[in-house]
Amino acid sequence: MDDSRSHRSEFGPAPVHDRGLGSFASFGFGRISFCDLGGIGYGAGFAYSTAKIAGGGALFRSFPGRGGRRFATGFIRPTPGSIDGGRLVLDSRNRAGHHRGDVVGGGPAPDGLARATIPFRRGSMRTLRILHLAAVMAMLLVLLVLRLAQMQIVQGESWQEEARRSRLHKRAIPFHRGRILDRQGRVLARDRRSYDLMFEYRSFRRGHVAGQLLEAYALLGQTPYGLDGCFQHAEKMAEGMLQWRPSQLRVLPSRSRRDLVFYLRRLFGMPSTDALLEWIESGSGRLADFHPAAQQHFTQRLKAAREAESRLRPWLAQAFWQGYGLENLTRPSFFAALEQERQGLERLIRLKALRMAAGRAMALTAYEVYLLLRKPEQESLSPNELLEAEQERQVFLTQLSRSWGLRDDQASRAELARRLLGRLPDLEQEGDGTETSDIIQRQILESGALLRQVEMVVPEHLAGVRRRLMLEVHRNRVIRLAKNIPFDLVDLLTQNPEAFPGLYTEENPIRDYPASVAPHLVGMVRSASSEDLREYLDLREAYQELRGILERTPQEEERFRRLRDQLFRMVLRPGETRGRSGVEISFEEVLRGQRGYLEVLEAGEENATPKELEFQAPRHGRDVQLGLDAELQRAAEMAIVQGYQHARRRAQLDPKLARLAVPEGLLQPRCGFALIDLQDGSLLVAATSPSFTVDDFRQRYDEIRQPGGPLRQRALGGHYLGPQAPYPGSTFKLVVAVEALSQDRTQWHRMRECLGYYQPKNGKRGLYCDRRAGHLDVAMEEAIMRSCNVYFYKLGEELGYEALYRRSQQLGFGEPTGLRLTQTVGEEGSWQFGGPNAGLERGANFLTEPQFARHSLSPLHLSIGQAYVQASPLQMARFFGWLGTGKLWRPRLVLAAGDTDFAADFQSPAYPDWMRDLLNQAMRGVVEHPFHGTAYDAQFPLAEFFVAGKTGTAQVGGNSEDPRFRVHGWFAAYWPHYEPRFSAAILCENSGLHGGDIASLVLYEFLKSPAMASYQGQLPPPPAPEEPSQ
Repeated sequence: MDDSRSHRSEFGPAPVHDRGLGSFASFGFGRISFCDLGGIGYGAGFAYSTAKIAGGGALFRSFPGRGGRRFATGFIRPTPGSIDGGRLVLDSRNRAGHHRGDVVGGGPAPDGLARATIPFRRGSMRTLRILHLAAVMAMLLVLLVLRLAQMQIVQGESWQEEARRSRLHKRAIPFHRGRILDRQGRVLARDRRSYDLMFEYRSFRRGHVAGQLLEAYALLGQTPYGLDGCFQHAEKMAEGMLQWRPSQLRVLPSRSRRDLVFYLRRLFGMPSTDALLEWIESGSGRLADFHPAAQQHFTQRLKAAREAESRLRPWLAQAFWQGYGLENLTRPSFFAALEQERQGLERLIRLKALRMAAGRAMALTAYEVYLLLRKPEQESLSPNELLEAEQERQVFLTQLSRSWGLRDDQASRAELARRLLGRLPDLEQEGDGTETSDIIQRQILESGALLRQVEMVVPEHLAGVRRRLMLEVHRNRVIRLAKNIPFDLVDLLTQNPEAFPGLYTEENPIRDYPASVAPHLVGMVRSASSEDLREYLDLREAYQELRGILERTPQEEERFRRLRDQLFRMVLRPGETRGRSGVEISFEEVLRGQRGYLEVLEAGEENATPKELEFQAPRHGRDVQLGLDAELQRAAEMAIVQGYQHARRRAQLDPKLARLAVPEGLLQPRCGFALIDLQDGSLLVAATSPSFTVDDFRQRYDEIRQPGGPLRQRALGGHYLGPQAPYPGSTFKLVVAVEALSQDRTQWHRMRECLGYYQPKNGKRGLYCDRRAGHLDVAMEEAIMRSCNVYFYKLGEELGYEALYRRSQQLGFGEPTGLRLTQTVGEEGSWQFGGPNAGLERGANFLTEPQFARHSLSPLHLSIGQAYVQASPLQMARFFGWLGTGKLWRPRLVLAAGDTDFAADFQSPAYPDWMRDLLNQAMRGVVEHPFHGTAYDAQFPLAEFFVAGKTGTAQVGGNSEDPRFRVHGWFAAYWPHYEPRFSAAILCENSGLHGGDIASLVLYEFLKSPAMASYQGQLPPPPAPEEPSQ
């Protein structure tokens, strides 16, 4: 280093190292002017030239020359004391001055004219000057004493608090989310202990040979390598350092000199700090001569560092890192990865420096600069507000451009805004930490060029910024290198942490779903998105700025507390998770805990042990218990597969079924299955097929996200495509029967003729029965058993649409089921349909209002569950539970959340016992009658389980020959019919088969499963059959 250079710039050159990326570590230490040092590739006497970076516009340009500083193209401002166009340039006080080492030449006046002189007495003039100088010195001394008194007496406590605050370090302690349990206490979701590999550059640069070498050289404006190169060429770099002489180090200001001594002592085992500082100040000779044992100490340290790296190497092999998102990290590639992270920190430091400089220029904080420049969301503001915001933005950029000596045109202002926001020309958004090394380097070069321009023009805008930001960023920004690392690596790092400075493990629980059931309902969690991370970083920046203010105003204090609460309690931090769907998000406030923290006060250099100041244990989340039974859920999912297999085999043997069935539909079931416990309304089963696993969601999302695919919960019925509309078909005929019997009990016995065809009174075309030959004269019981459409056409026509509509509403149709999962708490504290999971049910339960059903055929179609009504399997299970017990249950998916128990809730629409007995008799016939029962099946006899139910076949419109528009097959039921305990509904979507040919088979397989057998054993025995009267 040239001893004649007596100053260093905070924004020095970007020296070259083996990666071609200039380190900016020199910025912030010393006062050597960048123009004095010269630019990269220029010799002495050349001013720095900032070239236009590919992809971005040039804001300024410098030219070789003397006598003036060069600014943005079009802005050439001569330095005071220089000659410009034959005239002497004066400053604001008409003095020919100099700036930062510029030499002011003597000689005659620039206009060549002689000046008259006034004689004076040399002795008296000298005495006067001495008196003036003494007065100035005395005044300065008085000011210094007053300032010291103010700092030590008046503001002593504040400055002590600031000094203490600068050494405080708070580390968050993660919490564990609460568990999600089924009704039997089986775990459906839990946090599994896991550890991530973390990297803290501050500890690394202070404790590792590579970091110490890089930072020591950077203090002198020399950074020949990155971290990987420093570790690889450590011997060469150390040899060069041992040749340093005091004259080369005296140019550093006091603070930078102490920083250098810190690294030298650790690298070479130097004696005390004071002795080394004294050598720099007044010593001579080489560093190696000052401390002869330096080379030996360094060799031992380097050997220990490389041995530690070799122990770490097996766990950083390619196979390991491929599993955790980082590839090809073998030596020295691991250090190359650390170097990229260091560059990312450097980019952040430069970006913050630019914003701080802009803030100083315009009397704003750095965060206020960011908020001003960031364009607001157009949806959040009116057109006038957007226009005002843009005008304010342009005024700010204009004033800042003039202050920094930049071009002031639209393109240049846009370029300045882009650099202050840290964006690249081809990137619309700010960086989220996933950018490539090339992008990071490009942003470092751009911001460095602009920083050097600012420093040349208004150095006070950047005074002291570098060191402050280095301390802040290196202390607070911790990088997550890998997730879920093996416990062997955790053990290696925790046994001897001093051997791996900067690397440590952090517990970061992973959400685990051991039961792998009902993912739509249980839900999933998500990691922090780029928007979450940006929000976190913005809040933390604003919090740090307010935290650094010694005496905050009441308004600042209020904002500080609000930001602190958001930052430490609410905002999603890197590595944390939050509910994405299902119970995980609906009950986020219960499941989510609260972070703990450990606050320590860092000790001095001679005593590295920190002092623990405060410990706050984390508060873990609370459990949520569901009404689901995991074993029953699995049994239902298996029953769907088995029921479809039976239907497929039958279709292969029966030509009639083969014409109706959809082969591909039977290969891949599309089915919804809901089961309710009629004792307490618990939703025991909500099975859907096809479904997915958490791994499917993470790895095959593009495949499963297709509309109407596995992400649709068919038991709840929402998110359907047109052909998937859940028309209830003939299962809805029981609603018509209830209305008819409520109006006239004799309807039970009234006969109606079915000839297989019915011509409505005002209809232009006839309507057919499912049996084209007709059922002849049938009463209500037989019409239910045989599912006669003509009977219910005539009955519905007599009752009218409005009567059927009112009865349907009373029984829950046309509105959501009341499931808390698809509800949210309203403004008055009541639960109402909505929230993040509302889509699971949205649109599934629909009932056309009378004013939109004026056609003469409307009541006829409604009476057979077509066109004017839709209902999910869960809705139909509720209705059939009412048919069995008289209670219309609100399904209980969540039994308890934390300390809150959700009580059973039901309504009791009028349902006299006589009506229940009659309809129970008819629905038993559906299952038991060998000739009339549409669900009777000798091979799969539901009567063994005392089931009463109703089949359904729902048309979905469209082309009946198109497999997508084949009919749905339904079966809804309750059991045991003598004392109903369970109700269920099964929808086999677009199967093309009658409900008795497929849906009833699914229920049979479920009822004979071992999981259901445990519940069947709890049922009361059937009553003894009545003996026939004598």
